[in-house]
Amino acid sequence: MKRVVLFIALCFSLTAVSFAQSNQTSAQKKLQNDIVNFLKEKGFSHSIDDNDDVVFKSEGKTHWISISSDSPFHIAIFKMGSSLEGNNGLNRNIAIKTCNVLNADLPAIRAIFSDTSVWFYFALIISSAEDFRYVFEKSLEMISKTEPTFRKYYNYFKN
Repeated sequence: MKRVVLFIALCFSLTAVSFAQSNQTSAQKKLQNDIVNFLKEKGFSHSIDDNDDVVFKSEGKTHWISISSDSPFHIAIFKMGSSLEGNNGLNRNIAIKTCNVLNADLPAIRAIFSDTSVWFYFALIISSAEDFRYVFEKSLEMISKTEPTFRKYYNYFKN
């Protein structure tokens, strides 16, 4: 009996998920598919999260690609940085100051923070998937260099 109830609950939840509506336009969906295919070509595995963001790992770190707007598309490539929680968490006030200085010094990258973490992102405005292909690797390179720079500034302000 438990198996039957579990099976019915599983079928119901899968049906509900299949009828969930995406907030993306058809142009955004097409671009997302093109980005996913590009990531596959480059050897990245990926998934799509509940916000319709493309999720992939690079150098052991999770990244998110968010698509908004059409003609042109606004793209943000996000990477979570340091935590503000726990014994090893950053001091929030120093992290805020560090984000502001980093944003002034590295205009292509934004350092932002949530309640729990510091995040880094690279914003793009593109008109096609080809534009994305052209800047993707440079974007990842710049994002990966941001965290060590953030840490350097953070340690300076901490002392």
